[in-house]
Amino acid sequence: MAGLLALRRLWLAVLLLLMPGWVLANHAWNVSHDQVVERAWLEDPSGQLTLEQVRQLPTQPFTGVLSAGFGHSVIWVRLRIDPQSQPLGKHEPDRSVLRIRPVYLDEVQVFDPSRSEPLLGVVGDHIHPREAELDGLDFAISMDRGTAPRDLWLRLKSSSTRQLHAQVFSFDEWERTSLMQQLVFSVYVALISMFAIWGITAWLFSRERLMVAFGLKQFAALVFSLAALGYLRVFWPASWPAAWLHQLTSAFSVLAVSAALVFHILFTSEFQLRRWVKVWYALALWLQLLKLGLLAAGQTVLALQINMTEVLIYPVLFLLALVSARAWAEPAGPPPLLNRPLVIGIYTLVWLAMLGPALTGLALRAGSETSLYFVQTHGLFTAGLLLIALQYRQRLCVNQQRQTDMALERSRFQAQQERQARQDQERLLEMLTHELKTPLATMNLRLNAQASGGQDIKRAIREMSEVINRCVQSSQLEDKRLIPMPRSCSVADVLRDAVASCPQPERARVLIDGPVWAETDPQLLLVVISNLLDNACKYAEPDSQFEVSLSRPPASGQVSESVLLAIKNLPGTAGRPDPAKLFEKYYRSPQAQRQSGTGLGLYLVRHLVQLLGGSIRCEPDEAYVSFLVRIPCHALQSQAIAKVGA
Repeated sequence: MAGLLALRRLWLAVLLLLMPGWVLANHAWNVSHDQVVERAWLEDPSGQLTLEQVRQLPTQPFTGVLSAGFGHSVIWVRLRIDPQSQPLGKHEPDRSVLRIRPVYLDEVQVFDPSRSEPLLGVVGDHIHPREAELDGLDFAISMDRGTAPRDLWLRLKSSSTRQLHAQVFSFDEWERTSLMQQLVFSVYVALISMFAIWGITAWLFSRERLMVAFGLKQFAALVFSLAALGYLRVFWPASWPAAWLHQLTSAFSVLAVSAALVFHILFTSEFQLRRWVKVWYALALWLQLLKLGLLAAGQTVLALQINMTEVLIYPVLFLLALVSARAWAEPAGPPPLLNRPLVIGIYTLVWLAMLGPALTGLALRAGSETSLYFVQTHGLFTAGLLLIALQYRQRLCVNQQRQTDMALERSRFQAQQERQARQDQERLLEMLTHELKTPLATMNLRLNAQASGGQDIKRAIREMSEVINRCVQSSQLEDKRLIPMPRSCSVADVLRDAVASCPQPERARVLIDGPVWAETDPQLLLVVISNLLDNACKYAEPDSQFEVSLSRPPASGQVSESVLLAIKNLPGTAGRPDPAKLFEKYYRSPQAQRQSGTGLGLYLVRHLVQLLGGSIRCEPDEAYVSFLVRIPCHALQSQAIAKVGA
């Protein structure tokens, strides 16, 4: 619903934007009544027919604008004029003006067979504008008004689409119509210029390539419109050849389509398009280079015909690309800013707006006077449509950025609070450690182990000390303050020290396979082994022995040399642990709640082993619970720290 509402608002905004120009254009094109009462044409494929020969051939009648499409043949147009069909003007009443549009036609020869010298004049963009008899945005030729009906013949040859509209006015009507036309065109040029400036300015602030693509698209459309509407003729310097004007018009006709294509590719690429669309995009971009190559090689007709065909086909393909896009159905990332109904609606309107001028330019439908400016009307319509869509998109982008900034600020504030809470916890832990360990140590020294309950009290004091040590080590580990300091040491000696200091050393059956040395941190390794032995003493079957083996398996393949420590015990009343949760922080199985503990021992073991560059795993089977620790003989500190960070 939100997409449909946005589409309706977009459509209303475009209508309000284009309404003044539409009213002016209709007034300018519909109030003018000329002296032409009949129009007909014929095609001369050879281009060799003379005026006398053409006058003997049958012609095809047409109304309004002749649309003969692209081609190399010559088109002859017959105009039957009746001077009495239009009132006399106050200014030069004995003269009339033949107005010919559009101004990108290559060459139009005008003949009046009633004269002794039939050739009235030649117009076209191959003729220098300074040589024109009458100045204006259109081709214009002055001629005798006369009193009786007669025929005028126009010989048209052009590399562009062969659309032609010819009218005969009195001087007063021609001047009035020209002034109204200049007013309409000036409004159009102002709007297109405004769109181009907006796109470039928006890019300067946002640095988003889509904005600069829109600005360049509008700039190319502006230059082409200035040429197609006749403004470049007015300001063309006398020292510049007329051929340059013709080449510039053809080049910017191609560049306007190419710039629009690039913009639409960038605009639609945000919507996770299918693979076939990306292949088509690549081919379309290569086709733009081909068109420029054809222009450079002098194949103007073919280049412009391809250009007009693209104008007809591309909007349909863009629409199909968006209909099949995955952005809204199965998004692989964040959803696009613009919703599906809005985007599909925009491109449906773009296609419908381009359908008329493209069909007329390719001679697939009859043209009217307004169809001469369908390209400009379409350009203004789509530019306004896309500008409003881009403004709406930019607004959504700003809102999204604001929400992101707010979320980031909340995250920073939360992180700051968590950091402060962690610092408070650390200070509390340091205080408790200092205040508790000293009394515990004093009690342990002064306690008589031979007294009644002395051994139990000593065991409780030792367990309390271990809890404090593990809490401190866990805090240091999470703050990454534990840094391995590897040196060459005897792993067997570290194991013997750990066994000697464990709660029940008599239960450990130690198996050492020869002298085992490694480049590791002996203090951290001692903590690892001590925690594993303490775990075996607590959770093995009471009074049973557990096996502790140390070996150095031979290296194989790409595996570096390592030390393998294995601790195997019979499961006690707590049962077999869950290997998937065993090394999680604070995890204790339900059956282990009777035993004292914090759930930090094995959590510390795993992270300390990783800090040393090794690995640990638990392998319970039907008879035993086994912990296997592999420590590399040459652990790298940087690698170990990286593993902990991950």
